[in-house]
Amino acid sequence: MIYHALEILRSETSDYLKSLPELNITGNKIVALSNVAKEDGAIAIPENSLGLSLANIEEERVVRDLQSHRSHADGSISHINPEIRLNLFILFTANFTDYKTSMQFIAGVVRFFQRKNVFTPTTSPAMHVGIERLLVELQPLNLEQQNNLWAALGAKYLPSLLYKVRAVSFQEGQATDQQAPITSIQIVGKGKEPG
Repeated sequence: MIYHALEILRSETSDYLKSLPELNITGNKIVALSNVAKEDGAIAIPENSLGLSLANIEEERVVRDLQSHRSHADGSISHINPEIRLNLFILFTANFTDYKTSMQFIAGVVRFFQRKNVFTPTTSPAMHVGIERLLVELQPLNLEQQNNLWAALGAKYLPSLLYKVRAVSFQEGQATDQQAPITSIQIVGKGKEPG
């Protein structure tokens, strides 16, 4: 699901940027799913393109589905673990030789997510069937946080934007056990009737 979420965001961002006349885009692959840096610290994002990278994953603990069972048509019940909802932190990084071009592409990304920050199968028909909804929010970083992020990525700073994508759901769907339906109730024991 993570790859599919990133791919729909990559594809739609790329399509939007291609539609901007001031960017004068002629190539097909303007936004690349890519690591930011190689092991040696060199930039891994193709030159003269935007990189889309997964910077972090966190579990969404505020909105949790606690339902741990599933009812079936025959009356039986399967026990399953509740789904896990994840938030993805994605980084758009401009790797252009011309600084002005980098700024134009970064501004284009901001404009795109200002225009469309909710992705559903209705608004994004190419979305994977397992994804119900993606909500994209800009995550501003102060200088210290930005410095820490780029140090962790192992690269020198390039113009970039960090977004939080809420919430990618994972549900395995395999039952841990299955119980037969309850067909009768039997009271066992000799107790004194309340009087």
